[in-house]
Parts: sequence; structure tokens; C-alpha cells
Amino acid sequence: MLHDRGFEYGTPRIRWQQRVRGVFFFRDANLLIKVFFKNAAACAALMAGVLGGPVQAAEPSPVYTLDTLVVNGDHMTDTYQIGDVDRNLTPISCSVVDRDAFEGRLENVSDCIERAVGVQIRESGGIGSFSSMTLRGAAREQIRVYLDGILLNDASGGGVDLSRFSVSDVDALEIYRGMTPLNLGNAGIGGAVNIRTLRCDPGTGGGVSLGGGSFGTCRFSGLGNHRTGQGRYLVSIDALKSENDFPVENDNGTTWNTDDDRTEDRNNADVEQLNVLAKAGWKAPFSGKLDLAYQYFDKAQGLPARDNTPAANTRLDTRRHVATLQWSKEKGVYRNGNVRMRLNYIHKNECYDDSHGHIGLGIQKTDYRNRRYSGDCYAEWVSDRHALSLFFETVCETYDADESVVTKNVDLAAVENTRVQVMAGCQDAMIVDNGRWVVTPALRLTWLEDRIESGADRWGNPVADSTDVRLHPAPQIGVRWQMTPRVRIKANAGRFVREPSFFERFGDRGFFLGNPALDEEKGLNLDTGIHWNLPAMGCLHSLQAGVTGFYTDVSDLITRSYDSRGVGKSENVSEARIVGIETEGSVFLDTWLRVSGNLTWQDTQNRSAIGAFDGKQLAGQFRWSGMGRVEVLKAPVRWYAEYRYANGMYYDTANLLPAKARRELNTGLTIDRGRYAMQLDVTHVTDAAYEAFNGYPVPGRAFFVSIRYRFGETGPVGQSLL
Repeated sequence: MLHDRGFEYGTPRIRWQQRVRGVFFFRDANLLIKVFFKNAAACAALMAGVLGGPVQAAEPSPVYTLDTLVVNGDHMTDTYQIGDVDRNLTPISCSVVDRDAFEGRLENVSDCIERAVGVQIRESGGIGSFSSMTLRGAAREQIRVYLDGILLNDASGGGVDLSRFSVSDVDALEIYRGMTPLNLGNAGIGGAVNIRTLRCDPGTGGGVSLGGGSFGTCRFSGLGNHRTGQGRYLVSIDALKSENDFPVENDNGTTWNTDDDRTEDRNNADVEQLNVLAKAGWKAPFSGKLDLAYQYFDKAQGLPARDNTPAANTRLDTRRHVATLQWSKEKGVYRNGNVRMRLNYIHKNECYDDSHGHIGLGIQKTDYRNRRYSGDCYAEWVSDRHALSLFFETVCETYDADESVVTKNVDLAAVENTRVQVMAGCQDAMIVDNGRWVVTPALRLTWLEDRIESGADRWGNPVADSTDVRLHPAPQIGVRWQMTPRVRIKANAGRFVREPSFFERFGDRGFFLGNPALDEEKGLNLDTGIHWNLPAMGCLHSLQAGVTGFYTDVSDLITRSYDSRGVGKSENVSEARIVGIETEGSVFLDTWLRVSGNLTWQDTQNRSAIGAFDGKQLAGQFRWSGMGRVEVLKAPVRWYAEYRYANGMYYDTANLLPAKARRELNTGLTIDRGRYAMQLDVTHVTDAAYEAFNGYPVPGRAFFVSIRYRFGETGPVGQSLL
């Protein structure tokens, strides 16, 4: 089974870089908090110094505005908060999937963001199975995933499994391709995904939803919202269960002999998960807003064996806690600037139990614990000619794994890993010619220290102490030119560095091996694109379209390769060149018919020093991917049909195992009567067999139905609470 986590501790060969002296090291969360507030004050003082000169208002004249091309929805919500990205100002390529595109459906985050251009999703099975995302040729380790602006990627690594996020409490999904706004903190190679959860709407309301469908799937969700006067709160609960016993074709490991092939149900692929979101806030007339948010996630799942043996009983249990305390104030710093300060805590616990060695590289039972303490300060100041932003963040993260070797019945001493990171960034959106030009330079400076304390690996071998300290600058610049009121041109350039995670260096769980000799990735991102829209003409209500070209040149690119057995290992590719073109468009006809689609072509060339790999495509990357969607919106009925296509992928680094083309047709019907709504979805209509990971098929045709009931105030049309 393909999993996203795992460690095999050996003796790491960690290179010493230039040591940065005089930088503090956080030994506990209390010290982290003290240093955060001290430096946050310095950050605000720095802003005051930068903005000390007089401000002159620009002469009145028309300002060009053109909504950013999005997947669904083209407006900023009324609940815009300090620290949110202004998509009409940023030059970064951005797509947004609004709530009305997935509300009430039995989907997770990966299903929804796959509708965005440039996004590729690979799943290892049915509902709740491991879900991997790539963006512009960047693997999931190289993509930053945020929950309300809080980074979820952790130093333990393995990337973020998007199947672990329900959309029942999500308001919108923001996908930033190639670059990352300073508002979100550190940058990733491929870009970033920000999962923006629901915010409290005025009044009191809520709803409940109940659904079920094929393969023993059932789901319940509920939401309550209250906002009056100075106080507000929101509570959301989502529970999901599925047996995932869909039929699969089993060739018994004899690909060339069809006589022993048989059709059987998927074994040990069941999943149960619970997601809870709670928010509370208070607004004071003069002291700003205070917000508290907490999210709890619990998931228990079986991991099927590659040969689908019914004897497999491997389990993976995951619990995640995310807590945030936030204070924000408009006009709270020098010259009417806005400020937001946060304290964040993330605790993730995973228990991987392969006590009988059914799917991994040996008998293994491990408890993984990751704790992340962080504090950040974001401040912004906006005038007619500038939008200056400052961001400061301190992070202390600990990771340890307790290994119980079943055959010896002993617990090995855990090896504790610690990563401390300090990041400071500055960005200025310079507005020129009354908004026709926006030039946005940005600079991030990141200092980090990795420490591995002594202990023993899963084989009982001793692991010595080691420390690695590094300092990385990351400049980027973007330009947006409003050529005409209907045409906009964007261009971006940026350099990046990504440190290998503990998982990439030492991980082994299931079919993943570690590589202690990994170096950090270093590279350059470039992109440029043109976007335009047409005014309403007759039955044509609106038309938007865009074309973007991108180029990435990476040295020591870390990519996950798989051999013919399906065993994965992270490796430094000597060099990789990724070039591609993204096209997207949508048209609204006579207010009731919407047609949209996108198509991406990319060439992910491996420039390895190993002759067998040089010139080959990076494993796990589709050369072609696209989506077409038709929607009929005739109240109270809403019908859609979408077709997803992907081709040109190889499972392995040597490109000896090509994957079949993916052709997926989905359709659905919603009847919405205001308080009540019913929805029917049919996925994989053609029932075609497909394996995104070699040996791990996804389900065929499936049916899902759900009913919803809303109570209280449901807000404006198209912005219902549930």
C-alpha cells in the first residue's frame, strides 16, 4: 500500500553548511511565544520606519479592474479578513473553487481541486484512501497546503494527504500555481493550496445533511452558526464511513497469464473518519477582534495488500488537532495599517500497524507523533500607490516515533527530531499608472535548524546526535499589466529552496524507503500568461479565458521513484527541467448554461547523470491533463456533467511502466427547494478500470445520494450555510 508517512532510522549523512551563529534556539513552546511577541513588535516598528514618509494621494482617474479567472465564482466574500490574499491585486496565477461547486456532495478536497487547471490528483483506492497532488510538475512534498493560512506540511514529511480533509466545513479552495503569496508565509516549488473554512455569517442558522451510496458508504454532517452584536460562533461536524469493497480485477501476480484472473471485492480498505470544526470570536469597538478556532480530525482505515489478500489486516489510525488564537485590528499600526497576530498549535498522531508484514518491507508497528508550535505576525499598509506587507513567523516542531518490534516484543528508544525555523518576509505591490501596472517584489529569509537526538532505529541500531543549520534567501517578483479593460497580462519569477523532510531522509513505512544522503532542492520558477473576458452580448452572459506558460529549472530535485515492485524511494535528480502550457476558459450562456474547461500540457524532463534515467519523464507526472464541464442552472434544478482526462504518465523512474490513460465521466443532479435539497451523483459512469498507483485500482461506477435541510437564516442566494 502506498502511504504518506514512515521512517527507517539509520545513521544519517547530514552535510554541515555554514553555521549561523547568534540565532536563538527554542527549547519549548513558552520560549517560542516570548520570542514571537518580541519580534512581532519589532516587525511593526520596522513598518513604521519604512512608511515614515508623507503619503500623497493619486489624482482621481479610472482604475482598471478585472476579476481573476477562477474555477467557480469570481467575487471576494463579505467575510474577507486581514491576511487574506487580494486576488485582484496579486500577479500570481490563482484558481478558486467556491463552495457552490461541491456543497452537499460526497467529495473531499482532492476531488474538488482537481477541477483547477494544472492540478493532477492520484488516489490509491476508494473513498478516504491516500490522495496525492502534483502541481506544474511539483510533487506533493513541494506544494504547501494551508488550513486558513496555517501551514500543514510538517518536517516529518510525506506531504499532505488531501483525503484527510472534508469539504463540509470548507468555504473555498484557493490554488496558487508556481508562486506563493507572502500572506501565507513560506513558499513552495509548485505553489500552494489554502483550504479556507467557513466563517460566521450574520444571524443564526445551520443545517444537516445525510447521504449514502455504493460500497457501504454513508455520511452525516451538521452545522450551526450564530452571529449577533459583538460575538459569533460556528460549529461543524462531519462523519464518514465506507467499506470500500468495490470489485477489482486480480491477476494473481501473473500479468501474462489470464487463465487465473478473477474479479473479487477489495479487502481491508474500510475507512471511518470524523471531522469537527469550532470557531468563536469577539469584536471590541477599539481593541480589534479576537478569534479562537479548533479543528479535530480522527480517521481509522484499513490498508489493503497489493495482491488483495483477505488475510491483510494492516491499519493506519490518524488523529490531528489544530488550534489557533488570533488577534487582528484594522488601522492598528502606523498610518492606518492593518495587523494580525496568531499563535498556532498542531498535534498529529499516527499509528501504523503492520504486525503481520502483509504490505510493508517487514513487520512493523509504529506510533508517530508530531507537534508544531508557531507564532506569526502579518501587517499590511495600503495606499493609492503601494500595498506593503510584512510577515514574521517562528516555528518549533518536534517529531518522534516509538517502534514496537512484534517479533521481539520490545519497545525501542524513540529518536526525537526537532526543526526550528524563523522566517521574515517583505512584499510591496507597487501600483503604477492608476492601476494599469502592478509590480510586486518580495523577499523571504528563512533560517532553520534540524536536530536529531540519539536513540535507536527500528532494527535496534544506535542513532547518534546530529545538527544541521541553514540559511536561505528566496526572492520573487511579479508583474501585472492591465493592457485593456478586458485583457490582463501577468508574469512571475522566483527562486526557491526546499529542505528534505525527515520522511524523505529516513522514512520507511510500508513501501517507502529513506535516503539519508538527500540534498536540498534549489531552482527557479518562471511563468507568464494572458487572461481576458468579453462583455455580455445577446445570449452570451460572460466569457473568460486564459493561457499561461511556465518553466521550472531545478537542481537536486527530490522526487519519489518506484521500482517494478512498487517500492518507493526519494531521490535527488541531478537536474530537472519542467516546461508546460495551461489553458482555461468558461462561458455563461443566457444565465442558465455554463460551460468550462481546462487543458494542461507539460514536459517533466529528468536530466540525470545516470544514463538510464536521463531524458526520461519524472515518475508520477501526466504529460496531458484536462477537464470539461457542462452545467445547467434552471431553478430549482441544477445538473452537471464533467469529463476528466489524463495521459502520458509513467509509474517508474526508468519509464518502463507506462500507465493507462485516465478517462473519467461524472454527472449529478440537484433539486434545491430552499430549506430542502436532494442530490444524486454518479461517478466513473463508464466503469473503466484504472490504477493511479501501480497495483492499486480505484473504484468503478458508483452512486451517491444525499438530502439536506437548512434552518434559520441561510444567507444570500448561492451562499447557503450547508
